[in-house]
Order: sequence, then structure tokens, then C-alpha cells
Amino acid sequence: VRLQELSLSYSFPQKFLDKTPFGALSLTATGFNLWYDAYNTPDAANFDPNVAGVGVGNGRGWDFLNGPSSKRYGISIKASF
Repeated sequence: VRLQELSLSYSFPQKFLDKTPFGALSLTATGFNLWYDAYNTPDAANFDPNVAGVGVGNGRGWDFLNGPSSKRYGISIKASF
């Protein structure tokens, strides 16, 4: 089970923007590879179901050659005038 992507967005109401130069304003926070739980695997195991790093077909998910998938975070602001 994995939470691969999560995106939260907030659009500011027009009532809030009336006294500003903005016609519209929104803020978005995004995260990738935030959480996973591989049942019946040791906690220290580097398991990622999107990786085939052992070079064999039955080793899908076990990555002995690379580091774990990185968590990524981002923020975006969208404004119109």
C-alpha cells in the first residue's frame, strides 16, 4: 500500500481579494512518495514496488542496487491580475 502523490489546493475567495491587485489567487502543496507499507517485509528492507533493481523478473520491488525513492515536496502559487 502506498501514498504516491498527494496534492492539496486552496483558492482564496473573491471577498478576500477585493482590496488586493489579484483577480484570483490559489496555493497548492504537493508531495510525492510520501508513505508506503509493504506487509510481511522487515522494517529495514528497501522495498519499492516501482523498482526492478535486482535484474530478475521475480525480484520486482526489491532494490539492492539503488537508494530508496526520494520523497519530494513542492509548493506553487497561481495568481492572476
